Amino acid sequence: MVGIAFPSQQEAAGNKTANSAFRPALSKRQEEILRAASVGTPDKIIAEELKVSTRTLEGHWRAIHRKLGSLNRCQAGYLFAALRESTQGNSPA
Repeated sequence: MVGIAFPSQQEAAGNKTANSAFRPALSKRQEEILRAASVGTPDKIIAEELKVSTRTLEGHWRAIHRKLGSLNRCQAGYLFAALRESTQGNSPA
């Protein structure tokens, strides 16, 4: 079985120094798309719910992949979840 190699946060950030915080600037809309996709919502339904065309949604996906350094939806969802977990874990209680 072949494992999937996800880029590390450092690689996805363009090899910034290890001490720099990595948090891609996702738009509110891009975060909405990632949340909907994370529960298995198809693109056509996401586009209808957000009142955008599927072509516009494709543009959002390209921007999401560029910002996260992901190659597909699965990888984008994984990286988004990891980023949310790391930022929530660092916030004061």
